[in-house]
Amino acid sequence: MRGMFRDIILFPCVLLLMSVFCCLIFSKRHKVESRGLLGVGAVVSVLLAIGTAYGLLFIVGVPVTAITQVLPFIAFGIGLDDAFIIIGGYSRTDPNKDIATRIEETMLGVGGSILITSLTSSAAFGIGIMSSVSGVRWLCMYAFPTILIDFFYQVTVFVAMITLDERRIQQNRRGKVHHK
Repeated sequence: MRGMFRDIILFPCVLLLMSVFCCLIFSKRHKVESRGLLGVGAVVSVLLAIGTAYGLLFIVGVPVTAITQVLPFIAFGIGLDDAFIIIGGYSRTDPNKDIATRIEETMLGVGGSILITSLTSSAAFGIGIMSSVSGVRWLCMYAFPTILIDFFYQVTVFVAMITLDERRIQQNRRGKVHHK
């Protein structure tokens, strides 16, 4: 149990590292077209999924164990991958089209792939719930809904963030984070 509390400091460190990494990946030299804060938004949407899933599981009484501390790292990997796929798909759309059309084209293009990966990952964790090893079972009980909730937040919250950021760009307002 002591090791579990000692390792808790890793979570904010990973949160900070992932935020900086995504901020750098999404930012550009152009002061208006830089999407640095959208990178932070990608991290926030994954964080919301983790918080929602953990909260729901706390309510129903699923215990937190040392092994369930691994899940945020897994969820960040899966969730940020989805965000990168979505923003990559969006950046390949025609910037002369309206935002709604570009979002629709993006989700038609990449939505199926992130849905399939989310469902298969979640199904794998769902099968793991039947494990006789209690640590594996608890981890899988947390991972199963987290992956599904993350998918939901990626296609709703993160896509809404892209829309807001694109409106900012169309209004020629500066991004808050950009390379100098």
